[in-house]
Amino acid sequence: MHDAEVSLLPVFDTSFTKALYAVDIHFGKKSFTSLAIIKQVVEHKSFKLVFLSESGLRLLEMEFFEDGTSKVFYVSDFLNKKALIKKLSSDFNLLFSNPDKEVLIKVFRMIGDDGNYAVRTKNNHRKNYYYPSTGIGPKIIQERARGIGKTKTILGSYNNGGPGKISFTHGCLDFEITLTQIIYPEWN
Repeated sequence: MHDAEVSLLPVFDTSFTKALYAVDIHFGKKSFTSLAIIKQVVEHKSFKLVFLSESGLRLLEMEFFEDGTSKVFYVSDFLNKKALIKKLSSDFNLLFSNPDKEVLIKVFRMIGDDGNYAVRTKNNHRKNYYYPSTGIGPKIIQERARGIGKTKTILGSYNNGGPGKISFTHGCLDFEITLTQIIYPEWN
């Protein structure tokens, strides 16, 4: 496979509009559950992410732009920790950044003859995208970063233009975030 033949598909394709997710966050021995809404804002070329408590109170609202930047609109007091917001921003930016905007380094692994492949890119950090042969977005995104180690994002159950399951794990931190899509007929 030559670099020119590689298709760097985004996690959320152009048909995606919005989705509702159940969120589980584990940090050390503590755990936290909430809901998340992810919505594509076409006119801004961005994605909005809102965390809600299970009673409907807004906990966090962020917007992620095509150029890799993000903006925080609201953070509840108990989540308002600079390191936590920075890590959440970095993690979710992996989902919303467009890999076509990255600098392609190489296709570094073909897995058998089934068409699965992995791509290494470099922009701000090195990222590895692992793609299945099915023509959907990546199934794994790994990012190597300085200081806080590696983030691994596992994606699966693609439907309605985006993943139905998203899981973030962090190399040297005991920190995991899992989002599972809630299929709500009036929404999807």
